[in-house]
Amino acid sequence: MNASIVYSSMTGHSRKLAQAIAERLDIPAYNVKLETPEIKNTDIVFIVSGIYGGTASSELMNFIKHLEPDQVRAAALIMSSVSQDYSKCEIKNILAKKNIPIAGEFSCFGSFLVVKLGHPKKNEIKKAADFAEQIYIKYN
Repeated sequence: MNASIVYSSMTGHSRKLAQAIAERLDIPAYNVKLETPEIKNTDIVFIVSGIYGGTASSELMNFIKHLEPDQVRAAALIMSSVSQDYSKCEIKNILAKKNIPIAGEFSCFGSFLVVKLGHPKKNEIKKAADFAEQIYIKYN
């Protein structure tokens, strides 16, 4: 199976989540702020991001805007936010417009300044890796 992990991290939370998933699945995680991963014939792409005001970083949004259905079979979203309100998440809208199915979604608290300080916690990071492993097995 061909799988990829992409992330963008403003505070380090998404990096922690992406690295835990990468270790569990034994595949690399790509920070789209530093590199542009080549996505071809990918069964599942794990998109890991903090959500700030309904959107992710501009680098991650740019990456998603350039994804095409012939590159990836499905996407799985792993998101963190102080509010955990993903109802207006721009990532989902873009994937839907491109007809890239969402294989599943995982969310946990992130922190911003002193709000929700200490999140994501170790158990939340483990749950994110568990979620990714289940999706990985499903698409394998």
